[in-house]
Amino acid sequence: MIRKILILLTIVILGWNTAAGQDIDALRKGIERDRKELQRLENLLKTNVASKKSSERELKLIRQTISGRRKIIKNLDSQINALVVSIERKQKQLGDGEKRLAKLREEYAGYIYEGYKSSLRGDALSFMLASEDFNDANRRLAYMRHATAARRQTAAEIDSISGVLTAQIEEMNLRKQELAKTRDSRQNELKKLNTNEADYKKKVNQLTKNEKNLKAQASSARRKIEQAQRKINDLIVAENKKKTKRTQAQIDADVVLSGQFGQNKGKMPYPVRGGVVIDRFGQQRHHLYNNLTINNNGINIAGKAGDPVKCVFDGEVRTIFSLTSLGQNTAILVKHGDYFSVYQNVVNVSVKVGDKVSINQTIGTLPVTNNEDDHFLHFEIWQNNQPLNPEYWLNR
Repeated sequence: MIRKILILLTIVILGWNTAAGQDIDALRKGIERDRKELQRLENLLKTNVASKKSSERELKLIRQTISGRRKIIKNLDSQINALVVSIERKQKQLGDGEKRLAKLREEYAGYIYEGYKSSLRGDALSFMLASEDFNDANRRLAYMRHATAARRQTAAEIDSISGVLTAQIEEMNLRKQELAKTRDSRQNELKKLNTNEADYKKKVNQLTKNEKNLKAQASSARRKIEQAQRKINDLIVAENKKKTKRTQAQIDADVVLSGQFGQNKGKMPYPVRGGVVIDRFGQQRHHLYNNLTINNNGINIAGKAGDPVKCVFDGEVRTIFSLTSLGQNTAILVKHGDYFSVYQNVVNVSVKVGDKVSINQTIGTLPVTNNEDDHFLHFEIWQNNQPLNPEYWLNR
């Protein structure tokens, strides 16, 4: 019975500790990942600040920084709550464990005391002398040895549980320290968030001084983006129609490549290293004017002037076409079986139609201009005729 209680106590404490630790570890990793993303945003913001020129790109970067900062604060709140719950539960578990251990020690002390009194009275000798025959004496001797061994084992198990409880107390104290640090970190993030929000309002005021012209430019830019997206859509539809003319070998190769592409969802490298997403997938409102929206078939990734643009997976260059008239330089369409990746606003294109390209291969660069707003890549992923959210496919 004693052994069962001791084993159960160990399992409850260690099992609970593992589950709670996994939740907190997941939060830690998420916060670390978000902080790396925030660092990339801040690095690009420094580039804009150095140019001493307010731009829409800077406004987008600040907006994304605010969003990232809020996400970190939310995760820090979750971590704080998890740590508080963890500490409270651990304190209860430790209290229950210590009570059980005290009871077991009291019972064990009773066994030792009774054994001592028995030895003084000669109970052991009487017990042996009361044997009916030699076999009975052997059985009685074996019983006495078993009782002695059981008491020793119980003592060892009590020492073991004492060690477990000591380790758990140390773990709880470490979590209390982490809780204090996490609360301090949250306060620092709140201060930075307030600064970011003040900067955002300031930049909005700077950019909207000439609101009439700016709104007209935004409407014009939206029309050009929509035209570019219609052209890409038409080209992908045309590529999919060509599938009816494939040979069996081409069909088999596409099936294999499609499977490999699909299996790498969430694992693909960013097409612009160190870049950050400033415009997301789907229906998006303009960063200044809520009544202006655009249905974005991809994402816009801000980078530095001249940054290499890299292919995200093995494939074949199917189309290269100019969008200079729409302010988007060159677009490259790469086929990956039933999937397509699109790289738009590229200069210095280093591939040609029909080329087999591999993952991480440089296919061009971002523009090099004096306007920070030009330094971005529009990136899309399609499956057959359906645009997909590229953020779900890329690895951070």
